[in-house]
Amino acid sequence: MRCKFRTVSWNHIAGCLLLSISISAIAQKPEIEMANGIRYRQERIGGPVGPLVINVLSIKMTEPGIHVETGIAQDIIIADDVTKGREAVAPLAKRHHAIAAVNADFFPFTGDPLNIAIRNGEFLSEPMSHRVAMGITSSGKILFDTLTY
Repeated sequence: MRCKFRTVSWNHIAGCLLLSISISAIAQKPEIEMANGIRYRQERIGGPVGPLVINVLSIKMTEPGIHVETGIAQDIIIADDVTKGREAVAPLAKRHHAIAAVNADFFPFTGDPLNIAIRNGEFLSEPMSHRVAMGITSSGKILFDTLTY
């Protein structure tokens, strides 16, 4: 497998990136500081593109104590029961003592993520063609690219 990422020099990451949306169309609520370096806000977009409610999680990757990791539902890729390895975000976050969690990938009825999943250097799921992946280096640098397999 060949994995190549383009470097993005951001100090913060957000749970959602919105392109080509007029700033005047966004009604913002105040940010909530969940912990040092972790902020949450909700944006509402009305008009011809809405109504949309966008939850944004900003993380200052350089803040001491910040650790971002991949979480896997039920800590397995596929289960042989009715859940097929799927799990809601809230119990997954609670089990891992997370301050915040983002549902960050799509999956079919099997529960196997549709994009690449690597946790602590362990390869969990292969990338799908033509899908962008996000990576985080050990120094906290954020990388985005389309992977080839």
